[in-house]
Amino acid sequence: MRLLESAAAAGIEVDAFDLHNELNECSGASANIYSEATRLGTNPLVLNSNPHTGGVRRQVEFVVDLLNATSRKLGPRQTSALKALLYETYLARDIVPERPETWIRNELTEDEYDQLMAQKAFNALRGAYPILRDVIRTCERRIRSLTLCADNQAVMALERVEKAAGKLTALRAKKIAQDELEAAEEKLAIAKDQAIEAYSAFVLAIQNGQEWGEQIRYQSADTLRALHERLSELNSIGIFRAAPPVWASHLRVHQIGALRDDERRLLVYTHCAAILRACMDAGQSTRLRRLIFLDEGHALLDDDGHSPLNKIVKEGRKFGLGLAIGSQSPSHFSADVLVNTATVIVTGLEAADREFAARKLNAPPELLKAVKPKAVVAVKLKRNGESEDGFRLVNVSAQ
Repeated sequence: MRLLESAAAAGIEVDAFDLHNELNECSGASANIYSEATRLGTNPLVLNSNPHTGGVRRQVEFVVDLLNATSRKLGPRQTSALKALLYETYLARDIVPERPETWIRNELTEDEYDQLMAQKAFNALRGAYPILRDVIRTCERRIRSLTLCADNQAVMALERVEKAAGKLTALRAKKIAQDELEAAEEKLAIAKDQAIEAYSAFVLAIQNGQEWGEQIRYQSADTLRALHERLSELNSIGIFRAAPPVWASHLRVHQIGALRDDERRLLVYTHCAAILRACMDAGQSTRLRRLIFLDEGHALLDDDGHSPLNKIVKEGRKFGLGLAIGSQSPSHFSADVLVNTATVIVTGLEAADREFAARKLNAPPELLKAVKPKAVVAVKLKRNGESEDGFRLVNVSAQ
């Protein structure tokens, strides 16, 4: 808590993601709880409008990577269908991947969105980024289209014709009774009539000439139904809703203890990506302007190069963005994270962890034995342009 309070007192913007819902006790902190009750969230469809580093394609890939960072990864068909849904949703707002001038839009909250919908102010809606509910509506329209149009039905009807014709040919080769042949011929005639009806309905339903291409792109109604269930679940939880919390200070505590593991990961990744984008837009800085603190952060770290956290570890410092990660053991951190860490603070270790920690942190075992929780900590600092200092003991009991 002292670290966060000191950073805030120095004028640094702090975003602390609190797993145990206890950091709201920090002096001057403003806290918000994320849950199905509060349904606070961040719109993942807001674009980075920078023509070199942002755009529709990057955001579509980011959303797909987000969902694949959870335990319920998308299959190839779902990935393809979700990308198509996202592109179609953006295009419905005249946000075109190849035209950066169309990437700048207003950000609406859920309440503002509902007001514009009630007023049928569609021009105002077209001037804003879509929200998750727009993607869900696009998905619902596509399910209805694939279910009611005859493309799938026509193909299945043709397969039934082929099956009936093949059976009739086999029966004729066996020289069976005439009544059996007539029954098989009747089945074939019925199958043909059904196929003709299905194809006629499909042809009559053609409006834009792209129906078959759309069918291939969206795979099947079953694929879309599975996606619809996943997107609706995310909308119900609230973490992807355009309902940002209101903050009363620049020490912001995001209380995420009520969320499940996958939901926490999605929320933290979305927020951290937005924070990194804001810092990059502000330009390079030699001083720390913003700090992210992750409570029990090992649960959110992985080796995925697309992870916003790994990007912050490697690139955040030059844009004035710091990342502080709290964990119970150094075994939770990869070598890549430790190499890019400027400050390591050891506040306490179990006796069984000391030998491993000494090797991984390159710290003298005797020094780590002297660490006392809430009394003596071991600190290692790495300054720009200077050789790395070793660990030093710091008495914090009186501070």
